[in-house]
Amino acid sequence: METQDTAAESQGLEWVVFGGGDVTQRLLLPALRHYGVPAQVLDVEPRSGARVYAGDPSEVEVPAVGVVATPTRTHLCFVEELTRRSGVRVVCEKPLTLQDKEQTRVRADPSMFENVFVLSYYALGKTLPLSYLLTGREVYAPYLQVTSAEPRGEVMAGLGALRDIRVVFREPLPQTGVPVLGDVEDLVFHAGMLTSQAIAAIGYAEGAGAPTDGAALLPDAVVRGVRSWFSGGAGWGELDTCFQISGTPNEHTGSTRSTSSDEVTARWQVLRGGSGKQRRVVLRFTGGRVEVDCDAHTTRVYNASQETVWSCAVRPEMLTAGGYVPQVGMVQEWLRLGGSPRGWDLFPHVMRGTDVWLRVRQHTGLK
Repeated sequence: METQDTAAESQGLEWVVFGGGDVTQRLLLPALRHYGVPAQVLDVEPRSGARVYAGDPSEVEVPAVGVVATPTRTHLCFVEELTRRSGVRVVCEKPLTLQDKEQTRVRADPSMFENVFVLSYYALGKTLPLSYLLTGREVYAPYLQVTSAEPRGEVMAGLGALRDIRVVFREPLPQTGVPVLGDVEDLVFHAGMLTSQAIAAIGYAEGAGAPTDGAALLPDAVVRGVRSWFSGGAGWGELDTCFQISGTPNEHTGSTRSTSSDEVTARWQVLRGGSGKQRRVVLRFTGGRVEVDCDAHTTRVYNASQETVWSCAVRPEMLTAGGYVPQVGMVQEWLRLGGSPRGWDLFPHVMRGTDVWLRVRQHTGLK
């Protein structure tokens, strides 16, 4: 079993990054340089700063940390291979999978992911203030600036029951003028992640309270009544989805935490077109609302009188290096302490976000 001493020693070792694409070049590597972390990048194609390899992770030596930044369809097989190795920690870009069969496999044996940290550009970056508001995890606090006269717990208690969620994502058209379906799919997954985070608020809003380790109380959710409209074509693509989320017994306490009507209405609008970019989330409660500006990395809470009672933003110095600095900082601390991912990554949220996405995909024709 790995000790804290050996975990601390592993911090100075080279990270092996599988995949040298856009996320690695634009986000991950600058953040690693920010912390002075040495890295070796491998890719199946010639890329800047990457060594070409055959694509088989079993043939690559990984001293301590392996990072999976390959195409999504290969994530799970890379993670499974790396977790078989003693002493190796795994960092994986979200999601672990978007395939139904693989999702079932993951849920059948979650123990294999005790040494896996799942990255999420939104939950641990753009919407990190929302993650902190909903979970109270103190490991997020060093990366944030909070402005509030009330403690976070009192702010959440004052909001009351969660009533509905609105997620709006708009991306400008690519220079070619033809939207790529894969881009729309990625936006829809982020919408699912944010909705999954918001589901956690059902437990908090009705006084479920937070465990001492700060882990979120996450009720499972039943997504039903999905109504979707999707159109795609040269120059435009739009997905408008509305569905109901019904609270079920809490996995930690067995108690049911949901709104008074037992349902939360969630609506997504994922748009491509125009020249402006917008990523916005609004959570409406019986006693106020929460507004999230993803691009400004801010979250604000308003009471029923429309007064701002809590405001939080990612610290400006954390937004350098493409905005991945907080995530890599959390991974560094996770490695140093040699503990399980609980309290740092959002693995439960990622899995529930995948559940929501798979359900919506069945109703939209997105494949």
